[in-house]
Amino acid sequence: MLPAETAQRFHEVVRTVLDSGERERLEYQLDVQAGQRWFEAQVGPADTTDDPATVFWVARDITERKRRKQEYEQIYNSVNDAIAVFHPETAEILDVNTAYYDMVGYDSLDRIQQLGIDGLSATDEGYTEERGREIIRSVSRKGEPETVEWQIERQSGERIWAEVTITTADINGANRVLTIQRDITERKRREREYEQIFNSVTDAIAVHDPETYEILETNRTMCELTGYDEETLTSMGAEDLIRLLRMCR
Repeated sequence: MLPAETAQRFHEVVRTVLDSGERERLEYQLDVQAGQRWFEAQVGPADTTDDPATVFWVARDITERKRRKQEYEQIYNSVNDAIAVFHPETAEILDVNTAYYDMVGYDSLDRIQQLGIDGLSATDEGYTEERGREIIRSVSRKGEPETVEWQIERQSGERIWAEVTITTADINGANRVLTIQRDITERKRREREYEQIFNSVTDAIAVHDPETYEILETNRTMCELTGYDEETLTSMGAEDLIRLLRMCR
């Protein structure tokens, strides 16, 4: 009735159950009237006095679940962002995608799991497992995504910056927390360069919202010129700042 390889697997499972007295689970494909389908079977010793060498076999069609899993895995491993799957309470790393291996420089899930958050982060800068675990648990409890910046330490010792979005997901019926990480090292470098230039020039600079004219930021020279700190200056209106600058001439 069955292909030889499948029949052999069935016989082996039956023998294992009879020898151990324990239940076994297996997945298999069959060509049935509806086409090729996936099944999941639970096999265990049958409680019968007529013949002790009897097992029960309960199978269910899991084709749709397998299809969704395959689609998930294709998306999971094809996106450019690095993804890690965490246990919502222990913060244990359960799985990572291809992009995550590339980001951290490791090629073994076992090694990544051994290192954990501490071993993959710049802990001396405050990016610790305790802090990561608290964020993961908080997102799991609230069910609301959160985005943070995190400093990662790669296998080479190089440190990179990542923008990390933490969100919940149901994976194969289990509650999990996903971290979706994007390398922003270059963006952080440009920000630092901008800040250095912004605060080193001798001209006074104020950054305004183009719609409301609200003062968003001022440089060090502006503070020195006016005698006010940045917090005070950004709380002023644009007209107040103009009047102040006229007085400073």
